[in-house]
Amino acid sequence: MFALRPTSTHAALFAAVALLAPGCLERKESIRVARDGSVEIRVEIAGDPGDFTTGDALPERRGGWQTQDWTSTNDEGKKKQHREATLRVAAGKPLPDSFADPAGPNYDTALSFPTELVIERRPDATYYHFRRVYVAREHARYEYYRQTLQENSEAMKQLSQQGLEALGDEQRAEVIGVLRAIEALKHAEYVHAGVEALEDRWPQHYGLILRRTVLEHFQKEDLEPVVQLLAEPASPERDAAIDEYARRVIDAVPDVLREKMKELRIPRQQINVFFAGYEEEEARRAVTEDLGDDKLEVRVALPGQIVAHNADEVDGEFVLWHLPGKALMDRDVVLMATSRVARGARAEGPDE
Repeated sequence: MFALRPTSTHAALFAAVALLAPGCLERKESIRVARDGSVEIRVEIAGDPGDFTTGDALPERRGGWQTQDWTSTNDEGKKKQHREATLRVAAGKPLPDSFADPAGPNYDTALSFPTELVIERRPDATYYHFRRVYVAREHARYEYYRQTLQENSEAMKQLSQQGLEALGDEQRAEVIGVLRAIEALKHAEYVHAGVEALEDRWPQHYGLILRRTVLEHFQKEDLEPVVQLLAEPASPERDAAIDEYARRVIDAVPDVLREKMKELRIPRQQINVFFAGYEEEEARRAVTEDLGDDKLEVRVALPGQIVAHNADEVDGEFVLWHLPGKALMDRDVVLMATSRVARGARAEGPDE
């Protein structure tokens, strides 16, 4: 429960590994545009094996990608998962706007990046305009709670400076209490999303009652078992016990809410609408948290000569952007590049 960076809706909450060593994915994407407007996309993804089964959608065969997976091991015995994926898009066909299958359940919560290629033919030359928009992930309202609670806790400051092992039982209890409050407020935001899905069909106080119900649910949990577990030497067994404790608390939230809605005599159809909104926001937030420490690299090769771009650098025939996951939070990120092929230029080479 209450990890700084969950890697799923349940996550390794409370676990020291989640507190101190979150994983991340490195995503490298190469986009090559041919003169006829056809496009080849190659994606290389590498990271902790666990991050391949949680968080944002990855290219998959059912989405039309050709994929190949393998695992490598470094000198310290740590495993890294890899995936290579390729997709060829015929001229005039739409480019993918997500790695999620448009017909799949994760499409609405996955990272969205609408991408277009416009070919403009003028008397003197043909221009290729590439544009991609990474749609902002909502983060600020969640980050506000986390930052405020952590900045007002001396134990959290000690944790960041000295590590978990240096804390005593009192400090560990304070850390877990802060993380519990962060997690509770996060679930209160899920409640808000569920209420919003009902579009004013509820009186205002229903949502406030459910919010209070969630906060009270987390607050009443006894933290002593977790404090004692964190005092033990790190081990997979210890972390599994902590995670099991967390799962029990998190899994109970929908039942607690349903019981309160039953008391309020809310119709079943409205309850279903509420939970659809609640669960979608929960899934979206899990993806956003996973993206927060990911690293994205995008390379684009266009026909002819690049005449304008907003990339970070030019690497040979490619324009190149480096995007830390935090760059995707609360604002759209737009990648743009334009190239020019002079009329009569050779097909096999750039415009001289």
